[in-house]
Amino acid sequence: MSESYRYSRRIGHIIWRYLYTIYQAYSRHEGSMMACACAYCILLSLVPLLAFGIAVIGFFIGGSERALHSFIASVEGFLPLNPRFLQSTLGHVLASRGTLGLIGLVGLLYGAHQAFLVLENALNLIWEVHEPRKWYQRRLVALEATVLAILFMGADVSASVIMAFFSHLFPYLTSSLRSLMQVGLTLLPLVLTTLLFYELYRLLPAYRPPKRPAFIGALVAAIFWELIRIAFSFFLLRFHSYDKLYGSLSKLVALVIWTYYSMVIFLLGAEIAADLARKARKDAQETTRAEITSIQE
Repeated sequence: MSESYRYSRRIGHIIWRYLYTIYQAYSRHEGSMMACACAYCILLSLVPLLAFGIAVIGFFIGGSERALHSFIASVEGFLPLNPRFLQSTLGHVLASRGTLGLIGLVGLLYGAHQAFLVLENALNLIWEVHEPRKWYQRRLVALEATVLAILFMGADVSASVIMAFFSHLFPYLTSSLRSLMQVGLTLLPLVLTTLLFYELYRLLPAYRPPKRPAFIGALVAAIFWELIRIAFSFFLLRFHSYDKLYGSLSKLVALVIWTYYSMVIFLLGAEIAADLARKARKDAQETTRAEITSIQE
């Protein structure tokens, strides 16, 4: 048996053991049940969150109608939902918001922040928090997370506008510059997703996670989230079993399934962050204990 084969087998065994450790932690923290709860609340909060975000973005780019069109263009192919259905639903909500004024905006904000309350509970389980925040603190943090999500929504809309702008410049650029810009624009969604996950991992739990484990967990979750998004979009384009089975509800069912698996990936990334933090804390304790022992000797 060659040395390279033994080395590859040992690496594979280490990876398998680590994945099994993450799976055990995910099962111990009722990950599947929490992913279902988070997906359900996110679906209920999705329209208020998007409508509030579009209304806010509209103040900066010249009206909610323009913001709505920019947002729909940026998420087309991103959410497994008919863009026309999303546009008509959000347009109706925004029209109602126009008659309600400030009260309507506050109502949308209240509906949007509910999902982050459930996400906080899930992350508290993963980080094994024994002293949760008080109810008003939880509301404030959830509202902060809502504003954060809206900021990233605005960044996504801005990114789509920038991509459209630079696409017109491609014929006038050198091949090396064109390739570099294409790589940057391709990686931009991954960067935004990583930053959003990182901020949520750090903000939502009652325990303040260390930066490095939180970033690694966010990066891994963002990579797998992008891969699953591409695979799911390919599945919806190539296979039409959902249309035959669910008929007119097929897009909604696809959105439910997509949201659930998005939450599974998000929580698995948090499990990776928590595991890395626990190992770092354990190594630090062992180092401190060894230093104390050496001093005593």
